Amino acid sequence: MPVNREALGKKLGHLRQHLGLSIDELSRVTSIDEQRLYLIEAGELECSGDELLILADHYKVNFVSLLRKEIDLVDGMDAFYRSSGSGLSKDDRASIQEFLFLCENEKFLLEDIGRNNIVEFSPKIHGDMYKIHGVQIAQQLREVLGFKENQVPADIYYEFRRLGFHIFRRKLDDSNISGIFIKHVTAGKCILVNFYEDIYRQRFTVAHEVCHALIDNKYSYNISKDNDSKKSLIEIRANNFASEFLLPSALLKEFASSLAVGNDEQIIGIANRLQVNPISLAIALSEKCGISAELKEYIGSLKINRTVKNDPELSGAYSARYLSAKENVLQRGLSSFYVNLCIDAYEQGIISLNRLSYVLLCSRDELFEIAEMFGRNINVKL
Repeated sequence: MPVNREALGKKLGHLRQHLGLSIDELSRVTSIDEQRLYLIEAGELECSGDELLILADHYKVNFVSLLRKEIDLVDGMDAFYRSSGSGLSKDDRASIQEFLFLCENEKFLLEDIGRNNIVEFSPKIHGDMYKIHGVQIAQQLREVLGFKENQVPADIYYEFRRLGFHIFRRKLDDSNISGIFIKHVTAGKCILVNFYEDIYRQRFTVAHEVCHALIDNKYSYNISKDNDSKKSLIEIRANNFASEFLLPSALLKEFASSLAVGNDEQIIGIANRLQVNPISLAIALSEKCGISAELKEYIGSLKINRTVKNDPELSGAYSARYLSAKENVLQRGLSSFYVNLCIDAYEQGIISLNRLSYVLLCSRDELFEIAEMFGRNINVKL
């Protein structure tokens, strides 16, 4: 296939700019001569096969996509990075690029393994009140997924993946970013949840971003921040969707009348059962059950120690060292779902051992330890 040097150079230049790198910085990390990089991006010099592989690896993109002439990942992300401007650190830009790499891998592996059974859901909204739209969509989705009206979903990541969304948790430097939705030209609907937040907040965030993915996908992306001084209508809608999906009105009404100021143990017990922070519980009880302003303020003032909030991916009798190591792996985006998918693909002969370590963002030496963390053994094929 003949390579269009100008198109390839333009894509490589965009990717470098997306990551906030200068030509000089890129040269240092790739060991490719600075002048060669400049001429390659300008379309004046042909990129060698080895150079293309090195750059694709550094940018975490499929080298084949770089050779295509049509609009692809590179062009589709321009608006995202232009809008984000200087607000994203270089580390966060690299993290987002790596997140999209994981989303692409997940999509292709699901197709190759034949696990692409998706629950079809087409939300229907009525009226022009965005706040009510969020509640309507949440109730419709709960019904489609088979939840009782007072049932709390235990593993919301599993439930939302059933809709075909690619969901990864990844720690970002910017603690104000709670989540990101990106409509990726190759992978589809991708959701990043900031691992920086506590586990209860992460549940709310993923539900919030799912609403954007369901009904705001005319936009190519959405960044949700905790410090937004004025919430837009679509953010209000997403908040109400998350609240109704995680805290259904029917369930809250079952125990709202028994709550009172001073009942700390009962209130904390309910919050832990629902896996939400007291402030979220207080807001939901006020809006859906009409509790008093005094009780709302009291519930919202309570705190749950972060150490008692169980991350389901970190459950088990681990040593402190092992627990820390697995948490570091999770912070990089490697969920149980994704790790098991990749190892299954290797065992079925779909990917090689080298490719397995590549899609798991690790070296061959780290591969076996990561597999063990997720309860898997890797049998090396001779």
